[in-house]
Amino acid sequence: MDQRGDEAKLRQIADELTDRLTEALPSWLEDIALQRVEEGGLPVDETLRRRIGDCARVVCEELSPRVRSVITADVDLAAGSPLAVLRDGLGPMDVLLDELGLPAPARDRMATEIFPGDTYDLGPASFADIHRDLRDVGIAWGAARAHVHRQRHGEGGVAAAGAVPGRPPFDRVLASVVDVEGWMTDDQARLLYDRAAELEPGGRMVEIGSFRGRSIIVVARAADAGVEIVAIDPHGGGDRGPREIAPDGTRGDEDHAVFMGNLVDAGVIDRVSHVRKMSDDAHGDVAGGVDMLYIDGAHRFGPARADIVAWGNRVRPGGTMLIHDSFSSIGVTLALVTTTFFGRSWRYVGRARSMAEFRRAELDPKARIVNGLRQVGQVPWFVRNVIIKVLITLKLTPLTRVLGHRGSDWPY
Repeated sequence: MDQRGDEAKLRQIADELTDRLTEALPSWLEDIALQRVEEGGLPVDETLRRRIGDCARVVCEELSPRVRSVITADVDLAAGSPLAVLRDGLGPMDVLLDELGLPAPARDRMATEIFPGDTYDLGPASFADIHRDLRDVGIAWGAARAHVHRQRHGEGGVAAAGAVPGRPPFDRVLASVVDVEGWMTDDQARLLYDRAAELEPGGRMVEIGSFRGRSIIVVARAADAGVEIVAIDPHGGGDRGPREIAPDGTRGDEDHAVFMGNLVDAGVIDRVSHVRKMSDDAHGDVAGGVDMLYIDGAHRFGPARADIVAWGNRVRPGGTMLIHDSFSSIGVTLALVTTTFFGRSWRYVGRARSMAEFRRAELDPKARIVNGLRQVGQVPWFVRNVIIKVLITLKLTPLTRVLGHRGSDWPY
């Protein structure tokens, strides 16, 4: 299909998404609000149902034109995300629920940080949250937008003054993932961005452990269009946080849907190949060597060490390996002790907090000793992090300030 035909196809998909979304919104908002009321223990009678239904219709009548303008906007306009428009426009329903005396529900820590104004956790994280039938058309819309953009501007996109053609500046990329859940600090995002930007066309980047897409979006937006990007995550609902180790199919399916939705919103759905498998089962899905490897999978010793050894062996000489929660997670740090500390294949470059960087290189005996001592030098920081985690677990969070920690999050 030629460019004119592809742009017509995009308009068709955008219209379909808008029509189906507009139709689904009122009943979705009414249902999610009533669900929160029932969870909060308030009695639901016809008067209450009518008030919530009326509010849902008013809110959606206000939001529908704004959502339509974003979905149907030209691809060269920074129109934003339709889901962000929805999340930002639910205030009247929050006000009504508050007036009804509904207690605010306990919210996921990451949701509280990213969506602080969504008191009752109403906002959708993906099109599938609104209606399951919106998932595929939402993905098709994101892919079509990216395809038309490449047709207009070439594989690299639009060149900015003083920048590599097609690569958005880091600040813009960082802003694009502010609403995406994940454990990644700004300086860690900068390290990912810089290393991805260095990859040559034809190179390959592999991420192990993608959660909801925060880090892989940074990589996909920074890397050259000719770089293959692979995200490996089984989305099984386990190993997703310090207190969420056991698998949970429902939670995993939700993570997967949000992950795909986030890639769509970021316009990188066609840049990332997702392998929904455990990392040790995914080798056959990635052909050849790897130029950049980012490991942020299971933090237990066995799986962490297996990823470092098996996937690390696939990194080409001179390639980069980044490992999250280094010198912070006990399992990951022990895995480093048994692999990189005095090994001969990985030169320790440094770290952005808990994101350690290694370069694939053959080290002679003297270099191995120096390399090992540099990593041993990070042990005091590791001990500090373990103490902080213990204090937070014991509900002694104020004491962590003595160690320079702020907040109730585990250090990463």
